[in-house]
Amino acid sequence: MPTLPQRLKPLTLCLSLKTADGIVLAADTRGTFSPPNGNYIVSDLIKTSTLAPGLAVAVAGDVPLINKYLQKAKREMGFSESRSLEAMMDDLKRKLRSYYEEDYPPSDLDPRDHLVTELLVACHGTFGGIPTSVVYTMSVNQSFMYVDRGNIQVIGEALHGGLYYACRFYHKGMSTKEASYLAYFCICEVAALDPAVSPPATIWAIKNNSTVPLEQSEYDEFASEYTKAADTMKSWFRPHTISLTGKH
Repeated sequence: MPTLPQRLKPLTLCLSLKTADGIVLAADTRGTFSPPNGNYIVSDLIKTSTLAPGLAVAVAGDVPLINKYLQKAKREMGFSESRSLEAMMDDLKRKLRSYYEEDYPPSDLDPRDHLVTELLVACHGTFGGIPTSVVYTMSVNQSFMYVDRGNIQVIGEALHGGLYYACRFYHKGMSTKEASYLAYFCICEVAALDPAVSPPATIWAIKNNSTVPLEQSEYDEFASEYTKAADTMKSWFRPHTISLTGKH
């Protein structure tokens, strides 16, 4: 039986944003683990994976274990454009539950005693002949139910600013590039306050049965724009620029 992590809160930030022509799926790359002999950090943890063209997953919680389960499910299941998303999600739910209960029999372990693990499953394209654009949230080691929560979805460190910034600046007509930058901005802002979340971010554009990672040139552009935005915001609150009396 694998050793469960001891932390109770998911120290990750994953988010999805629906755009005018697809879905953006993003995750940070820092993992924080607490085995019995101490804590350690991994700074290049990949929390996203593809199941089929236009179908991708981000993980918050026990990332290494769930990545292993997802790869096993990918080998055993028929993830393909010929199947409907609902049929594939029902199969994935059954597979993940069986893997989890095989490793952690319910009689031996209460799932509430350890780390809550969640997935974002993003899908855009035509599956089983049905045009599909949806993101599901799934709680892996609890109910295993999957739910569509709308245009913006965040798992992990939702209370440390990621959800706020996403809601503050998101609009339905965003292009994929605009939404990708917003996702990058959210992750960088949360990382500025919480060392458990860290860039570089992994950002994918999912549209029309394809999953396309951002180019390095786009990451470089986003980093430059984020630095300028952060510097501008900081300048607003410098003591010499404002006065509580209204005098400058």
